[in-house]
Amino acid sequence: MKTRHSLLIFVLIFALLLTACSTWPTIIATAESLASITTIFEPGIGALSALAVSLLESAESAATVYNKSKSTSTEQAYIAAIQDIETRLPDELQKLRNAGVSIPAADLAKAQATVNIILDWVEAEAAQVPATAGMVAAKRQARAVGPAPKRMTRAQIKARWDKEVCGGDAACAAKVK
Repeated sequence: MKTRHSLLIFVLIFALLLTACSTWPTIIATAESLASITTIFEPGIGALSALAVSLLESAESAATVYNKSKSTSTEQAYIAAIQDIETRLPDELQKLRNAGVSIPAADLAKAQATVNIILDWVEAEAAQVPATAGMVAAKRQARAVGPAPKRMTRAQIKARWDKEVCGGDAACAAKVK
């Protein structure tokens, strides 16, 4: 019975890791696509997109290292990567709003929707890790958005992108696969 229980735990952990690993490329593609869906070229939105990609790639790397070798240093690197995303993306979006540059409201709404998808995905992943679960709960409470969502599949990320960012625009929807 004990062997069966251990096997079940192993299978569940493996499935969780597989889900996270398989969705990193989709969430990174979401961040990359932000710069190409605005109605006009907006350097600030391009910079937000580039920052999101960079932060997500750093977090992916930190998560990979942490999952391969759990230690205090790999845990701290993973926590720092999640904190960077949690802090820097909302801050950069707010700077865009306050920059005094005339960015169409629809483009700002697309940027906000993209950041929301990224944060929800990152928080859903980070909530599964004891070292980051408390931080995620505190950040979500500060933003008044409720508990961390369940992990998202590629299809769920795509569906949110299509609905929340693209609003039925087929060309926009095609940017994230």
